[in-house]
Amino acid sequence: MHKPFEISGKVYATDAYTLIRTDKANIDFALENEHTPPNCEGVIPDVNTSAVLNITKEMFEPLKTADEYEFTGKDIECETCEGSGQVEWEFEHYTRDFNCPVCDGSGWSEQKRGRKTGGKTFGKCVVSVRGAYFHIHKFYKLIKVRDILGGEIELISYSKPTSGVLFRIGVCEILLMPAIYGDASDWEKFQKFAETIPYTMKNPMYHWTHMELQRVFGINELLSPETALEIYEHCNKLLQQDGFTARGMMERFKVEVVCTTDDPCDSLTYHKQIKDSDFSIKVLPTWRPDKSLAVENTSNFVSYIQKLAEVSGITINNYIDYLNAIKNRHDYFNSIGCKLSDHGIEAFYSEDCSIDEAEAIFRKVYIDKKDLTDAEISKFKSKMLYENTLLNFEKGWTQQFHFGAIRNNNTKMFKTIGADTGYDSISDNSNLAATMGRFFDRLQMEDKLAKSIIYKQWANPRLGASNDLL
Repeated sequence: MHKPFEISGKVYATDAYTLIRTDKANIDFALENEHTPPNCEGVIPDVNTSAVLNITKEMFEPLKTADEYEFTGKDIECETCEGSGQVEWEFEHYTRDFNCPVCDGSGWSEQKRGRKTGGKTFGKCVVSVRGAYFHIHKFYKLIKVRDILGGEIELISYSKPTSGVLFRIGVCEILLMPAIYGDASDWEKFQKFAETIPYTMKNPMYHWTHMELQRVFGINELLSPETALEIYEHCNKLLQQDGFTARGMMERFKVEVVCTTDDPCDSLTYHKQIKDSDFSIKVLPTWRPDKSLAVENTSNFVSYIQKLAEVSGITINNYIDYLNAIKNRHDYFNSIGCKLSDHGIEAFYSEDCSIDEAEAIFRKVYIDKKDLTDAEISKFKSKMLYENTLLNFEKGWTQQFHFGAIRNNNTKMFKTIGADTGYDSISDNSNLAATMGRFFDRLQMEDKLAKSIIYKQWANPRLGASNDLL
């Protein structure tokens, strides 16, 4: 756990996987907020259930079947600087020597070696709570807290298997994050990544990986199972240095502006904090309204409208209300410094759709909560994409279009772990010229065409003519 910190009379502690909260009155030591604390107030969910977990350590002991390891340290000559303590950093316009960031100029480093202790541990053993999977050692920690504080382990908030599960033990609330992608250690995940990379030759992932290793970490070796441990340890030691923080790297590479990708419902809290700080690099939001077009999933769209109503302060009962809420958030983004929009679309939706048609479609999906036909989906997407481009033109923004991706192909996994989790694919829609031409021609004829950037990385290599068209 990192040092506890205070927000609005509550004291928090977290290790990024577990978050603990209690009232400040329950602690008897001084708090030192050395840095701006993370925004944790909106992370802990509301209480919505109650169930007592009657668990003991003895229940889990038979599950300890994996070998336990301990690590010993051995001083060896630093391989990065070959014992000199100095490394040469080559930048765009000059070269100079620095203290080696691995050994901090000492010429020596520590290499960790693992060996079996003869004991047993849980390994990758997990436990399920209402469909959410957690590494068993997290429940060991819950039991330890209960033994110290007394009382019971009470489950007080649960929504779905991919969300955090909130427990209460005495005066503490404890939020555990499930093992959505497996609860292996960071090293084990990196190891599997390294096993995959050699098979990605000719894929951008292969080139991006090695470009970053070379330019950021000074590593010229190819990532593979054989080099994974050395690269992992080397990079992690560098990441402890000031120059390798997120801000440090941006400054080192002379970044002037960073534009993030943000949904219309995002609060942009951190953008405001950065703007008010002494950070010299501009960090601006980018308007990404994809979810405002996603009427193909009725329940998700209804939930999105409800969230949009909350953040905009506009009661949404019809299509005009919905459009006004979108405009409200567009104005808010502009006030924070937004200059870009980004639209992830399967195609350039360019069908005619009147306000009356949009109203009827909106009422069907939001008020009646009925699934739409393909024709209705296409019309509504066309209307909302068009309205977004008008807002972009009015503000003088530049608009970007990422087209040709089919989202959420795996319905089962979409229902299990949600959107944007790795189940997209390239579209083979070959009707590109007609729809794109119609889309931009309408805006041009109305003198409402903002500066536009079209990304073709989603273009299907089978459709050579479409690629040439771009």
